[in-house]
Parts: sequence; C-alpha cells; structure tokens
Amino acid sequence: MLLANQEHRPAFAELTTRHTRWLLGLTSKLSGSTLDAEAIVQEVWLSVWNHRARYRPEGRFRAYLLVLVRNGVRNQARSRARRPTVAEELDTFGSDPKQLERLLDQEREHRLLEALQRLEPRMREALVLRYAEELAYDEMSRMLDTKPATLRARVHGALVLLRRHFTERPDK
Repeated sequence: MLLANQEHRPAFAELTTRHTRWLLGLTSKLSGSTLDAEAIVQEVWLSVWNHRARYRPEGRFRAYLLVLVRNGVRNQARSRARRPTVAEELDTFGSDPKQLERLLDQEREHRLLEALQRLEPRMREALVLRYAEELAYDEMSRMLDTKPATLRARVHGALVLLRRHFTERPDK
C-alpha cells in the first residue's frame, strides 16, 4: 500500500489480486447478495485508490479493508433493489437442463444469506468473520476493537438464532 500511495499501479494491482477474492466472499455474506458484493468491492477499491494518501500503515491492511466493506454494506443496504422471486426466475427458463440445479443452489444460498440479514449487524459480522473467514477470536478482536468474550457471545447468539430460523416451521 505504501507503494500504491506513490501511484505505483503495479503495486496496487497486486493488492487487488491478493485481496479481491476474500473481499467478495466477505462482502456477499455481509450484504446478502453476490451482485451487491461485486459493486461494493469495486467501490472499496476505488476508495482505496482515491484515498491512498490517507492510509496509515499502523494497522493491518485487511482491517482497513474490513472497515471500508462495512461502510459499503451499510450504504448498499439503504439503496438495495428488490430481488426477483423464484417464480419470476422460473418464467425465464430456457432449454438448459442445468438451469434448475443452478436455481436451486442460488435459492439455498439466498435463504442462508436472507437468514444472515435478519441477524443484528454486529452478530452477523462476528459470525461471518469467525466461520466464513475462519478468523480466530483474537484476530477478530484486533480488527473490530472488541473483546474476544463479546465476540464469542455474538457468534453463539447468532448460531442460536440461525438454528431457530431453520428449524421453526413457517406455519407457527
């Protein structure tokens, strides 16, 4: 990032190569949408480049990116468009036999992302960092400036709520 700060474009390209996949996964889980995640990650990289002179190397670069992603997810949530329903997607079916399988996979992913969106943002963030990003509580604590015990409680609470969401019958 220090090289990118001096407008060294190959160094910035290396940063995007190293971190974009991680950012996309994290952002899609936090935002609930892979399409929103792509837009947010593009905005994150644009922000990193435009504000590169403000970057201070005291902390970890991933923590810096996490802050930008959190802000991007919050901003995107304010302007999120309605997602097409399964019925609407079925209306567009063609002759590809794999289309139904892809739709079912997308629907399962959507149900999980929708359930994650119902969680309080701090619980969702802790759960995603712990399990999707496989971060240790100590590392999460440094990134979020929150005590590990608090993060453990958030993750536990999030798991309880997710379990309840997927085990309760919809007619109750």
